[in-house]
Amino acid sequence: MSTRRSTGIQEVVRVPVTWSISREDRFVLVALDGEVQAKDIQEFMSAMVTEGALSYRKMFDARYVVPGGLRLSDFKAFAGTVVAMAKDTPVGPLAIVIGSDMDRELAAAYGKADAGRALAIFSDLAEAQQWLDSPA
Repeated sequence: MSTRRSTGIQEVVRVPVTWSISREDRFVLVALDGEVQAKDIQEFMSAMVTEGALSYRKMFDARYVVPGGLRLSDFKAFAGTVVAMAKDTPVGPLAIVIGSDMDRELAAAYGKADAGRALAIFSDLAEAQQWLDSPA
């Protein structure tokens, strides 16, 4: 039998993908932090379907993603899923905020595959928000 002694230290579990949905503004803010895996993005995509938020504007803040978790093939698979979803449901515009040139390359590859919606890549949150808020 093993006993775990309390040390008074609080364990913090980091969640790599978190999001908040504003139904009033029809807006989703997604924060990616640390090592994001394909399953994390799949969970997010499932939530968007469940919550009826596919048509909402979305901002992905990917400035703090650690390289290595997601591969180019993952991005292409996600884009294919979004394009398939867009056949049945409108998909809202997406602003991706990145933190490095490598992130920019991955985001651009995603953008080429996800040709079913307005998509732009930024390095500044305010610029991304301004783009999302501008009339289509």
